Amino acid sequence: MLNFIQQDDVIIGVFDTGIWPESESFNDKGLGPILSRWKGFCQSGQKFDPATHCNKKLIGAHYFIDGFLAAYGNPFNAIELEDFLSARDADGHGTHCASTAGGSSVNNVSLSGLALGTYYKITE
Repeated sequence: MLNFIQQDDVIIGVFDTGIWPESESFNDKGLGPILSRWKGFCQSGQKFDPATHCNKKLIGAHYFIDGFLAAYGNPFNAIELEDFLSARDADGHGTHCASTAGGSSVNNVSLSGLALGTYYKITE
Protein backbone atom coordinates (compact mmCIF):
# COMPACT_ATOMS: atom_id res chain seq x y z
CA MET A 1 0.00 0.00 0.00
CA LEU A 2 1.12 3.54 -0.65
CA ASN A 3 -0.11 6.23 1.70
CA PHE A 4 0.55 9.95 1.67
CA ILE A 5 0.73 12.16 4.72
CA GLN A 6 1.06 15.93 4.77
CA GLN A 7 3.42 17.38 7.37
CA ASP A 8 3.99 21.14 7.23
CA ASP A 9 5.04 21.84 3.62
CA VAL A 10 6.05 18.25 2.88
CA ILE A 11 4.12 15.36 1.37
CA ILE A 12 5.41 12.04 2.69
CA GLY A 13 4.80 8.79 0.80
CA VAL A 14 4.95 5.53 2.75
CA PHE A 15 5.00 2.24 0.87
CA ASP A 16 4.25 -0.41 3.49
CA THR A 17 1.49 -2.66 4.87
CA GLY A 18 -1.14 0.10 4.80
CA ILE A 19 -2.54 2.54 7.32
CA TRP A 20 -5.09 2.53 10.15
CA PRO A 21 -6.76 5.88 9.39
CA GLU A 22 -8.56 6.14 12.75
CA SER A 23 -5.21 6.44 14.55
CA GLU A 24 -5.06 9.75 16.41
CA SER A 25 -1.67 10.36 14.73
CA PHE A 26 -3.55 11.06 11.51
CA ASN A 27 -6.09 13.56 12.80
CA ASP A 28 -6.11 16.84 10.93
CA LYS A 29 -7.08 19.17 13.78
CA GLY A 30 -5.57 22.61 13.25
CA LEU A 31 -4.13 21.85 9.81
CA GLY A 32 -4.49 24.20 6.88
CA PRO A 33 -5.58 23.17 3.41
CA ILE A 34 -4.03 20.32 1.47
CA LEU A 35 -1.05 21.57 -0.51
CA SER A 36 -2.06 22.73 -3.98
CA ARG A 37 0.70 20.67 -5.62
CA TRP A 38 -0.94 17.43 -4.40
CA LYS A 39 -2.33 15.53 -7.39
CA GLY A 40 -3.11 12.17 -5.78
CA PHE A 41 -6.25 10.57 -4.41
CA CYS A 42 -7.59 8.22 -1.76
CA GLN A 43 -8.66 4.87 -3.17
CA SER A 44 -11.80 3.22 -1.87
CA GLY A 45 -11.59 -0.39 -0.73
CA GLN A 46 -12.61 -2.90 1.90
CA LYS A 47 -13.19 -1.04 5.20
CA PHE A 48 -11.57 2.08 3.72
CA ASP A 49 -13.83 4.97 2.68
CA PRO A 50 -12.00 8.05 1.38
CA ALA A 51 -14.86 10.32 2.47
CA THR A 52 -14.31 9.42 6.13
CA HIS A 53 -10.76 8.06 6.29
CA CYS A 54 -8.78 10.66 4.33
CA ASN A 55 -8.40 14.22 5.54
CA LYS A 56 -5.89 17.10 5.57
CA LYS A 57 -3.26 14.87 7.26
CA LEU A 58 -3.85 11.55 5.48
CA ILE A 59 -4.19 12.97 1.99
CA GLY A 60 -3.77 9.86 -0.14
CA ALA A 61 -4.07 6.10 -0.02
CA HIS A 62 -3.62 3.49 -2.73
CA TYR A 63 -3.30 -0.26 -2.64
CA PHE A 64 -1.72 -2.53 -5.21
CA ILE A 65 -3.19 -6.01 -5.50
CA ASP A 66 -3.00 -7.21 -9.11
CA GLY A 67 0.63 -8.39 -8.98
CA PHE A 68 0.09 -10.09 -5.63
CA LEU A 69 -3.01 -11.89 -6.87
CA ALA A 70 -1.18 -13.06 -10.00
CA ALA A 71 1.67 -14.45 -7.89
CA TYR A 72 -0.65 -15.87 -5.22
CA GLY A 73 -2.51 -17.95 -7.81
CA ASN A 74 -5.58 -18.56 -5.64
CA PRO A 75 -8.65 -16.51 -4.84
CA PHE A 76 -7.73 -14.04 -2.10
CA ASN A 77 -9.63 -14.69 1.11
CA ALA A 78 -9.13 -11.52 3.14
CA ILE A 79 -10.99 -12.91 6.16
CA GLU A 80 -8.93 -16.09 6.33
CA LEU A 81 -5.69 -14.16 5.83
CA GLU A 82 -6.78 -11.41 8.26
CA ASP A 83 -6.16 -8.69 5.69
CA PHE A 84 -8.11 -6.11 3.71
CA LEU A 85 -8.47 -5.47 0.00
CA SER A 86 -7.71 -1.80 0.58
CA ALA A 87 -5.09 0.56 1.99
CA ARG A 88 -6.24 -0.38 5.52
CA ASP A 89 -3.41 -1.81 7.62
CA ALA A 90 -4.09 -5.23 9.16
CA ASP A 91 -0.48 -5.69 10.28
CA GLY A 92 0.36 -2.40 12.04
CA HIS A 93 3.80 -1.90 10.54
CA GLY A 94 2.68 0.60 7.90
CA THR A 95 0.72 2.62 10.45
CA HIS A 96 3.74 2.67 12.76
CA CYS A 97 6.10 3.85 10.00
CA ALA A 98 3.66 6.45 8.66
CA SER A 99 3.05 7.91 12.12
CA THR A 100 6.80 8.05 12.77
CA ALA A 101 7.40 9.83 9.47
CA GLY A 102 4.53 12.32 9.60
CA GLY A 103 2.06 11.68 12.38
CA SER A 104 0.63 14.32 14.68
CA SER A 105 1.47 14.50 18.38
CA VAL A 106 -0.83 12.43 20.57
CA ASN A 107 -1.36 12.82 24.32
CA ASN A 108 -1.98 10.00 26.81
CA VAL A 109 -0.59 7.12 24.78
CA SER A 110 0.89 3.89 26.10
CA LEU A 111 1.87 0.40 25.12
CA SER A 112 -0.46 -2.07 26.83
CA GLY A 113 -1.10 0.43 29.62
CA LEU A 114 2.60 0.98 30.35
CA ALA A 115 4.62 4.20 30.14
CA LEU A 116 1.75 6.64 29.69
CA GLY A 117 2.99 9.73 27.92
CA THR A 118 2.90 11.90 24.80
CA TYR A 119 3.95 10.72 21.38
CA TYR A 120 5.58 13.56 19.53
CA LYS A 121 7.87 14.13 16.61
CA ILE A 122 11.40 15.22 17.42
CA THR A 123 11.05 18.07 14.89
CA GLU A 124 8.24 19.73 16.88
